[in-house]
Amino acid sequence: MSRSNLGRVNKFKKFTHESAENSAISSIPTTKNSLLKTCPKRANQKLREKSTKYSGLYTEVLKDGDLSFIGRFKIHGKNKRVSLGRRSEGMTLESAYFLRLQMMKKARQQISMEEDSAIEAPTLSDVFEEYLEAKKLHKGRPMNSGRRTLSIFRANFKNIKTKQIHQINEKDIRKIRYELLSKGRSIKTVYNYLCLIQTIFLFNNKRNRVLSKQINWSELIPKLSDLLQTIERLTDDEMNSLMLALDEESPQVKNLFLFAIYTGMRKSE
Repeated sequence: MSRSNLGRVNKFKKFTHESAENSAISSIPTTKNSLLKTCPKRANQKLREKSTKYSGLYTEVLKDGDLSFIGRFKIHGKNKRVSLGRRSEGMTLESAYFLRLQMMKKARQQISMEEDSAIEAPTLSDVFEEYLEAKKLHKGRPMNSGRRTLSIFRANFKNIKTKQIHQINEKDIRKIRYELLSKGRSIKTVYNYLCLIQTIFLFNNKRNRVLSKQINWSELIPKLSDLLQTIERLTDDEMNSLMLALDEESPQVKNLFLFAIYTGMRKSE
């Protein structure tokens, strides 16, 4: 091959190589529009959010033309994004904004409750001991019935005394009442024991600490009309039988029982 022909072949190869490179470079998308054309959106992909006249409320136009309402707010430095509903579901701009405010309030209350539960709350036993101490400081001396009240508390409230006071609910109190009645305790005794628990709860709430749960005490504590039924009177036949039995006892025993009957002496006396 002559030099002139060889030069023509080299020029042709160079031209075809540069043309191929230019064609490859031109096929690469370089602008935003070209990128969108080469990478089309999915059918269900949402478009850009648009702000509204309400703070923290945005709208998104979906591919099917429906309008979606989006709420944004910040809780403890963290951004929250929540879906509030769609226009096809009956959601409006005003109702979406109101729903956003409700969700903000609920989220903050939930965080507040979690923080309160993280704080070590007192048990029923802790509050009871503080109650006895407060009574002692108020009177200047221990209560006359302090030891007896302490023994009642320890003997009858074993299932709840180690619970944190805000964890005790009405079901726990009903269980205590059932156990007392099952042991054959009188209605008056049940009344006094449940009133003791109620007093401890009220004392705790006045201390402005972790509040106890709302309990309907009127349904748990017996009525005064029921307490009057605990008074037992002997019938005439029972009295005659008792007198006949006392005739067989010694004079000292007979006189003691007669004194108790005619004066209404208590068992503790």
